[in-house]
Formats: sequence, structure tokens, C-alpha cells
Amino acid sequence: MFKSKKKRAIESAIEHLSATLRHAAESLAAVADDVRVSRQEIRRDYICGGWTTPDLNRGLIISKLPEGFNAAIYTPPLNRKRTRLMRVFVRVDGDVLKACYDGVEHTITTNPLHDSITFPGYGTFLRDDQIFG
Repeated sequence: MFKSKKKRAIESAIEHLSATLRHAAESLAAVADDVRVSRQEIRRDYICGGWTTPDLNRGLIISKLPEGFNAAIYTPPLNRKRTRLMRVFVRVDGDVLKACYDGVEHTITTNPLHDSITFPGYGTFLRDDQIFG
């Protein structure tokens, strides 16, 4: 009926250890989620910078915003002045980049292997350093 003090102390220590291990596992899982999200964001951020179509007829500049990206498509500079064709907000939807323009939501595709990004209706762009060296 009555447990000894030693037995109660051991049971209490086991319960405390078990609770501590559960808390540690939850904390570790949260850190792992944060790392996964950060890695995805870093992988997506590679799209920032200057891009140009292979025929040099269009340029693209992408910059990071807190909740996505800003993309500006323009014609090549004439007398050092770019003519902007379109400016659009690119949002991240899971693992996909989406942008609304011309009254339609488009999926923006990237190809890290070929360092290209495609905006439907505007073409495929390559990194400026690939084109201009």
C-alpha cells in the first residue's frame, strides 16, 4: 500500500526525465522544421538578380520582398533607358512560384541545372552572367 521514499523518488525522477525528453524531442522537431524552411528559402532566393532572354530582346530583374519577389520585365536599354513591359509580384505557393499578369495566374518555372527561369508569354531568361560573361 505504501511506497517507500526511495521508490517514489525513482518514479518521480523517471517521470521528470520522460517529460524532459519529450520536451527536447519537440524542440528538436521545431528546429528541424525551421532549418527545412530556411533551406527552401535559400534555394528559392537564387532567382534574385538580372536575367536576359538568349536573343537579348528582353531583360528581367528579380528582387526579394518579405513575402515573395518583385519581378520587372523590360526591353533592352536604348540610350541607357529601359522600357518596362511588366512589373509583377511573384509569390511562393508551396514549392511553386506563381505570378498574376495579363489577367491570369501563371506558374513561373525555374531550371537550376540550366540557370533559367520562364515567365509564360514572356519567354525563358538566362542569368546575365551566362550571357554577358
